[in-house]
Amino acid sequence: MNKVKNIVYRVVFVMFAVCFTFVVFNALFRNTAHAAPRLVITMLACLTVLCAVYFVLNKYRTAVCKNYKIILIVFAVIMFTAQIILGNALECKELMFDVGAVNNGAAEWVETGTFESLYDYYYSFPNNLGAMTFLYVFFKAASLLGITHYFSVAVFVTSLMLTAAMVIVSLICKKLLSSVDAVFALALFAISPQYYVMGASVYTDTLSMLFPVLIFYLYLLSKEKTGRKKIIIYLLMGLTAAVGGLNKLTVLIMAVAVTVDMCLSESKRDTIKAVVCVAAVITAVTALFNLYIYSVHLDRETAKEQNTPLLHWVMMGLKDKGYYNPGDYELTRSLNSEERNRVILNEIGKRIADKGFGGMYKLICDKSTIDFGDGTYAISDMTHFTPIKETALREWVVDDGENYDKYSLFATAVHLSVMFLMLFAAYCFAFNKYKEKRAVLFAPYLALLGEWIFLMLWETNSRYFSNFAPIIFVCAVPIYTL
Repeated sequence: MNKVKNIVYRVVFVMFAVCFTFVVFNALFRNTAHAAPRLVITMLACLTVLCAVYFVLNKYRTAVCKNYKIILIVFAVIMFTAQIILGNALECKELMFDVGAVNNGAAEWVETGTFESLYDYYYSFPNNLGAMTFLYVFFKAASLLGITHYFSVAVFVTSLMLTAAMVIVSLICKKLLSSVDAVFALALFAISPQYYVMGASVYTDTLSMLFPVLIFYLYLLSKEKTGRKKIIIYLLMGLTAAVGGLNKLTVLIMAVAVTVDMCLSESKRDTIKAVVCVAAVITAVTALFNLYIYSVHLDRETAKEQNTPLLHWVMMGLKDKGYYNPGDYELTRSLNSEERNRVILNEIGKRIADKGFGGMYKLICDKSTIDFGDGTYAISDMTHFTPIKETALREWVVDDGENYDKYSLFATAVHLSVMFLMLFAAYCFAFNKYKEKRAVLFAPYLALLGEWIFLMLWETNSRYFSNFAPIIFVCAVPIYTL
């Protein structure tokens, strides 16, 4: 079994190293937002600063270890406060499109008991029902306390999710490495400017950012437990995967990666228990959610006719560079439910054949560049609507702002620096180095590889990887201890 395990580890890390070398290279040298020399120079400066930060932390290792809890609490409070203040400063008069449907639907549901004005939208896009329901729970709780400024509530919830994700990343690094590495993880977040303003980006990507790292953290905790406590952790993993998956389906990629890791490293008995617990909770939560939605609010037959099939986004991802395009929605909407998948599958095959090997290779280059090459995480998509108040902050973080290019350059350079550290560690693991750390980091690396493969098959969008961004931080931190 150990031989098989080592072969699997080696193959996955080699695949990861090859694929993400491709990703980082394209993000650096095919980036249309920033000239390669500027991006490379800024990235090298960031890496130099990060080395200096780690050197200082390591020099004062005793003090850092002794005061880790205080540092973690102070960081969390400052980051949470900054996100709430800056998030509210980016409030817009009206949220539109998908982000508007999620936020306005949750608010309408609280105020009227239904989200009837958006039924047509949710018949077409049931994938956003989970995020709307998630926000509804918090909006309802706030309304019971007399708070009805729902954007501020949404910023509070998003900031809570984001800050919790950063704390969990730090706790993972402490558990796997040391307190110095755990604080260094916080430093990575602290110099990443996008994390300060993500509180205003109230949508599925940010609302689901906590869940992949939390699944992995719970998995690490389960290794330390026995008996009933172990079962409870497995059930919590299932609940995390279920709620996270309802917010954004890609969260389940981490659950799959952890399952694969358990098959390789845990006993057969524990693996079966975990799979049963996680699958049972995901099935139960999803079934109850759908039962409620389609018995109280939406009609199942209408949903069957109007739901956008998952294959639609695969088809759309094969047109030009794979961006959203209205033409594909017109095609999908023109088809009835009986012929829809057949016609879309035929169109997928036609587009692949038309592109040929060279065209598909170029498409994967474009997708890798766009999907992983924007350090702002495309937050501007959620904040470029008409603002309540013009502020200097908008000139930096909204894409039509005077200083947006500077902000974007720095955020992207930091992002690519973190990805570079992750990639360097992957090469060490691929060449059979540091076997102990390679084993414990297998699941997050496998999940990121799965996320990349998924995004190469999906619609192109710079936001879509962002709920796995904290996993990149987990994989980047060990580089200084290798």
